[in-house]
Amino acid sequence: TGAAGSAGGVECRMERKSAALMPSLRRDVAAAVERAERLGDGASDAERAHAVHGLRRVSALLHAEAGQHADSLRAQIRSDAVVLVVTGFVGIAVLGFAILRYLSRLSAELTAVRQRAVDIVDGKVAPPAAPLDEVGQLSAAIDQLGTALAARRNELEIERRKRFHEEKMAAIGSLAAGVLTE
Repeated sequence: TGAAGSAGGVECRMERKSAALMPSLRRDVAAAVERAERLGDGASDAERAHAVHGLRRVSALLHAEAGQHADSLRAQIRSDAVVLVVTGFVGIAVLGFAILRYLSRLSAELTAVRQRAVDIVDGKVAPPAAPLDEVGQLSAAIDQLGTALAARRNELEIERRKRFHEEKMAAIGSLAAGVLTE
């Protein structure tokens, strides 16, 4: 009964494996299993050799099928690896493009802030519209500084004109006093 039980287990495993194989391999497996089950203690050497030959043939076919399956898995893994590498490079390229775009925009905004500071030094006061990010806040602070400088410059100009007028009046008064004295 031990041989019959192990033959039944072999048959079950073989049937599970053979279900996934091509039809000719399934026939070979079924025939080899059937010959192995018919063998008993009274089997001749030729019958045993024939059964062993059938099992070896099935084993060779299973080995070949496993090799083909392993080759197809290797090919699939290579294909997946190529897709993964290409996807990685595309992702890196997209990320690099996004970073480059951000940095070029930031550079342009900083150049505009620098130009605005130069304009303020040159006396141009009109504040441009600025974005609401950090660079925009910096630009707004520079514009406030420019407005304060323009107001201070106007105050100084008014003060200079007053002094000039006072000095002119003092000179006229001094000249008039000199004329009056003579």
